[in-house]
Amino acid sequence: MPAQGYTKMFERMLDHPNIETRLATDFFAVRELLAAKQIVYPGPIDGYFDYRFGRLPYRSLRFEHEHLPNVESHQPVGTVNYPNDHAYTRITEFKHLTGQTSLGTSVVREYPECEGDPYYPIPAPTMRHCSSAMRPWP
Repeated sequence: MPAQGYTKMFERMLDHPNIETRLATDFFAVRELLAAKQIVYPGPIDGYFDYRFGRLPYRSLRFEHEHLPNVESHQPVGTVNYPNDHAYTRITEFKHLTGQTSLGTSVVREYPECEGDPYYPIPAPTMRHCSSAMRPWP
């Protein structure tokens, strides 16, 4: 965690004469007007290319939050990936990220989903359908 938080870190990074930030702007409405060498586009990668090669299949996530009273720590670090052993793929325990010292802890488990916001493109041609992407990896 940055000492003064992520907001302050990004404010300092973006406070540069060579960086222009546009909020509440439709990227596709101004795309042809931009003369930048580099652009940070936070949307889906296939959308950036106007879906010229078709739409990519995406995996989404479902988040389950849980508070564990009377538990000092659930795991040794802030985020642990569980790619093969459970229905969830990752657990984040926020206490490790913020430096809190209190009895009890809060965790969030991430579960892969077919529907929802597009988090991760599914790259393998054999995994074009969400149902096959949801099967546990060998």
